[in-house]
Amino acid sequence: TITANAGSGVTISPSGSTQITCGANQSFTITTAACPYECFDVSTTTTVDGVASRSDNIYGNASTATYTFSNVTAGHTIAVSATTYVILGPMILNGSGSVTIPSCNYPPGNGACSLNQDWIGPVGSSPTFSFVPSAGYHVADVLWGSSYDLGAVTSYTFSNIQSSYMSMIYVSFCATGHSWNSSKQICN
Repeated sequence: TITANAGSGVTISPSGSTQITCGANQSFTITTAACPYECFDVSTTTTVDGVASRSDNIYGNASTATYTFSNVTAGHTIAVSATTYVILGPMILNGSGSVTIPSCNYPPGNGACSLNQDWIGPVGSSPTFSFVPSAGYHVADVLWGSSYDLGAVTSYTFSNIQSSYMSMIYVSFCATGHSWNSSKQICN
């Protein structure tokens, strides 16, 4: 008997318990659904008899893979799961300072997250970014895309991200004693 299970965003066929003749082969088809929204990656994990392997489907197009058990003489398990990742950024810095990008665990197991100053994480995440001015500077303005002016904040949480946002996040730092001129996008 081979037992096959699938999580959300992915299917396996046949699923459930399949009786196998001793010495026979049995193939399973694993199908990852396409992203229902704009995403960066769908990462599929296939676990066979407790050992996991991962494959990526960058930009989330539907994909199909096959796993075959050969010369089956004992029971086995196969389980598949999928995680959809979204991307936020990139960060553009003006002046002297830095952005602390939260850990996003992409690729899974890595824990780091700095792909050209972008943040990548699972759908539904709520990352908090910290904007850190250098000595003698202050955060003057944080602008997301061309229409969301977040103001002179030192941190911001993007709540429950459901799709990728490839809008620039502009972080401007002014020297102490200088103010931000939003119409000219410069420090005065």
